[in-house]
Amino acid sequence: MKVLVFLALVGIALGLDCDMEEVDSVRSAASTVTDYIMGNCRPNNAAFSVLLNSDSCVALFNAGKCYYDNALDHYTLDDNAPVTYGVLRDDVDNLKDLGNVLCVNVEDCYTPIKNAVLACNAADADFRGNVIAKVQELYEVYVPDAQTYADENQDNVMGTLLQIALSRFTSVDQAITMFQEYTQGTSVDEAETAAAAIKLAASNFCTSGCVDSSAAFIKKLFNHLHKAASCPNAQTFCGGCENKAAQFMRRKENIPCCLRTVLDAAIEGSTMVQAKYASEIARITAYIEEEFDGKQALLDEIKATKNFVLGQVACLQSVYDGSPNQCA
Repeated sequence: MKVLVFLALVGIALGLDCDMEEVDSVRSAASTVTDYIMGNCRPNNAAFSVLLNSDSCVALFNAGKCYYDNALDHYTLDDNAPVTYGVLRDDVDNLKDLGNVLCVNVEDCYTPIKNAVLACNAADADFRGNVIAKVQELYEVYVPDAQTYADENQDNVMGTLLQIALSRFTSVDQAITMFQEYTQGTSVDEAETAAAAIKLAASNFCTSGCVDSSAAFIKKLFNHLHKAASCPNAQTFCGGCENKAAQFMRRKENIPCCLRTVLDAAIEGSTMVQAKYASEIARITAYIEEEFDGKQALLDEIKATKNFVLGQVACLQSVYDGSPNQCA
């Protein structure tokens, strides 16, 4: 594991070409901004960024930034060519390596930061207010650029959504207040229980070697789909890709049990969230539709995209539910 940390520190854990000078520059800028936001929160009388620059946090940042930069190139195809399952297959090993870096480092990076924030909040009654004020200052720096983009893109969905957000949230406090309103039915105990369950599932996923076994399964599946003439585009799963995926799982390979456990938990969690927050989701949907008044074509585009995505998810669910389960 220490070897993996070292490799991520120098940016080669993923086997990707990385501009480490740029990576270090971005991380340094992030540290400067963090110290500004955290103000007098100085764990062990040191700048807060010392925690961000621990070996584990640096390994996570380097691996994430390297993967992101290379993914931009990998998925930027010539002449608007479609993303095929061959393209996805060729990225699986990079995701596997990123996953292994996450497994080794997330806990060691996250826990000291969480403890430091909780300690600062307990020691200083003004801590939260001061942090929000600093974030507000940074928010205001970027508002003009965001407003310019929104003004120049009023005829598309993203520009309109950005304008809605800028109009709705003129301060960070407003965003926090809205979040609290929409989550007021969730108790602290419920949130802590959910967080503990996620942490346990992630730990089991990592310690069981599930990153490697899941990657091997997914790579074989994507390769099978890539070879199928009926599955030329990874954007549309229903139909040809759906049939080939079902065939693959019936005849060739079973979903690894550790991966199935994670998928079952994700499906259960998603179903619970949709049920628990159905009224809040409906309120947000109604608000967006109201804000798109006079832009029926854009609203129709959003609805069509939503329906398409839900259709693809239903096909994925059908294949998953129908796959052989030797894990029960």
